[in-house]
Amino acid sequence: SASASPDGEGRSLRSSSRVGRREQASRTTRATAVVQESSESGEEEPEELGTSYDEEGTESEDESSRSEAEGDDSDDEEEEEEDKYASIECILTSRVVEDAETGRKRKEFLVKRKGDSFLHTAWEPEDAIKAARRLHTGLNVRYRKYLEKKKAEKRRKRLAEEAGGAGGAEAGLIAEFKNGIDPGCLTAQRVLAEKYNKVTRERTFLVKWKALPYASATWEEEGLCSKEAIGFEAAKEAFRGLRPIYEVAEEAIAGAGAGAGAGRQKGRG
Repeated sequence: SASASPDGEGRSLRSSSRVGRREQASRTTRATAVVQESSESGEEEPEELGTSYDEEGTESEDESSRSEAEGDDSDDEEEEEEDKYASIECILTSRVVEDAETGRKRKEFLVKRKGDSFLHTAWEPEDAIKAARRLHTGLNVRYRKYLEKKKAEKRRKRLAEEAGGAGGAEAGLIAEFKNGIDPGCLTAQRVLAEKYNKVTRERTFLVKWKALPYASATWEEEGLCSKEAIGFEAAKEAFRGLRPIYEVAEEAIAGAGAGAGAGRQKGRG
């Protein structure tokens, strides 16, 4: 079998090298001609963006980095949007409103998110909830629980109407749940702590809600609680009226010391 000679390999390498130099020279000549044409016509040279476009129209590094940054921003927005609906803890009620732009009627759901108290509920459009249900299994489960709750309420209301006065108390209790929220979830049972928020320049309080366990206590701004939370002012005053335990302990120690001193003086006398 014949094999390529070293001389043949050398000639092929030199030949490919010459072809490469000719192609590079040809590119340089074409680029120079473009610059000369633009200078003769009075056009300004385009600003360099770091690396220019090549013959195949490849995007420069700066343009590429900008588009990547824009892509990152859009990804962040999508993640925030997903988190917004993934954090929904429960659906409370619904309403039908008229769209200010189109004039069409649309349905909205009142939702509560994890970590928020019932003072911070929000209305979300039905279309967004339906789209999010396909992505988040947990939200789909909560939506089905909401539908079951609404059916149960309608059934209880119907039975109460059929029974006349017998079901009046239960019907009245359902009516008290404005927007599907138990009033106990809006009643401040106790204030547990207080601190000053340097960012908002407002005092915040750790509130334990009457119908919820201590684990569901939330930090709330004083202004919002004063307006929206039931019994907040009384709970706040009760908290501020409680002296810290170390002050009580200091007084007890001081009283015990004074009593012991008086006893010793009496013994000497």
